[in-house]
Amino acid sequence: MNKVQLILIPIFILATIAAVLIFSGAGPGLNQKSGKGSEIKFWAPYPRAKMDFALEGYRRMNSGLKLIYEEKENQSYYSEIIDGLASNSGPDIFALNQERILKFKDKIFEIPFEAFNLRKFKDSFLGAGEIFLSKSGILGFPLFIDPVVLYWNRDLFGNDGFSRPPQTWDEFLTYSQALTKIDSNKNILQSGSALGEFSNVLRAKDIISLLILQGGSPIVKRETLEVKLESAESAVRFFNQFRDSRKKTFSWAKNLPLDKEFFLQGKLAMYFGFASEYREFKEKNPYLNFDAALVPQVRGAKTKITYAKIEALAVSKLSVDKKFDFNLINYLISPEAQKSLQEEFFTPSVLNSLLAFPVSDPTMEIFRQSALISRVWIDPEPEKTYLIFKDMNEGAASEKKGIEELVRDAGEKLKSLLGPFIQPNL
Repeated sequence: MNKVQLILIPIFILATIAAVLIFSGAGPGLNQKSGKGSEIKFWAPYPRAKMDFALEGYRRMNSGLKLIYEEKENQSYYSEIIDGLASNSGPDIFALNQERILKFKDKIFEIPFEAFNLRKFKDSFLGAGEIFLSKSGILGFPLFIDPVVLYWNRDLFGNDGFSRPPQTWDEFLTYSQALTKIDSNKNILQSGSALGEFSNVLRAKDIISLLILQGGSPIVKRETLEVKLESAESAVRFFNQFRDSRKKTFSWAKNLPLDKEFFLQGKLAMYFGFASEYREFKEKNPYLNFDAALVPQVRGAKTKITYAKIEALAVSKLSVDKKFDFNLINYLISPEAQKSLQEEFFTPSVLNSLLAFPVSDPTMEIFRQSALISRVWIDPEPEKTYLIFKDMNEGAASEKKGIEELVRDAGEKLKSLLGPFIQPNL
């Protein structure tokens, strides 16, 4: 497949869906009236100013159709969707991340593979996007990918003679130990890395997920919802060693501020965060001399892996004019709109056509590479799984239970959450 073909794929893929659904009658509930006077309600937790900029071209090309974009608060976003759909006042299109797939599956208009070819989906979107595939169709079309990267303080590294970020976890341990400064009372004055705690490590659950995925366990298998935590023991052991003041790897403690704030203060050498946090760092501390890098990898591993959050556009089952919904989605996943979104949000594209080639911006190039190696997992209830991961970590730290037992307990709790969503084989 040549470059021109790759670029053209996203332009036609959803037009194919619309054509099949409208003209073959495969889409229940499709309204055949013209776009004039019709409207689309689009809900998402993205800033209105940024989305209005990205949607400007669509509105210009579809002046007869009323597009209502509503920016929602993150904390109440999903509950508002549930309430809105229950009262028939909800959105036609809404953004959905992988942590809400199971909860919202019965509210989504699923695109059957007969209407949209699976091969086209895989050719068009990066691998992590396959989390939105079911056994029978497509639940959402990827819009954003936000991979975990390693942010590192170049000044702190330079002060200790380090010129580049660690590439493996072995190097990470060495760098963290060297960059941590502790006084005679074991107070941490400067930290090499912030791992070990859940109370003041903002991305603790995401880091644990990253370590488990790098160890070879998918956490939850997409096709069967089977729990797989074989590598969780080593992940918890690695994560916990940084909080133990008895060990040379000690670099973090509960009495320190939130790790993100410590990094912004210039006192934390390495911080695991999402690509979307880059501009926030630049705005909050323009004098912070930092950079982004790929997360460290297991030495000798054949496959590079990072963890990511991914969001897709889903169509409500209750939407009346689905052909217009598909038209909007088609626009938002086109190369032109994706470039606009990338510029506004400074996160990598979800399109293979845009990820296929290196970019000139060195930071975005790290994000692009991270997107290509991103893995995700279906999280049944993020608030509850956070507590499951926290209990597993805290239990290991207290040494009241063995790690093997704690991982087994975590697996059983995760299975319990997934149970209602597993369909028995008929």
